[in-house]
Amino acid sequence: MRNGLGTSGWQWITMEKLALEAGTHKISIGVREDGLALDKICLSTFFLAPDGLGPEASNRCLP
Repeated sequence: MRNGLGTSGWQWITMEKLALEAGTHKISIGVREDGLALDKICLSTFFLAPDGLGPEASNRCLP
């Protein structure tokens, strides 16, 4: 669980690194306060956040 991720505008926030085994994983996002605005999530093995706004978002949800 992570708290205190608020920003005053658009901003990439880097979370802690996790070592994951190969296979399927699940990301859950829960909302506690009103006003959540989530635009993109980027999962990457690269050590830097995307530049600027990053590429155009795509919906790649799997069943």
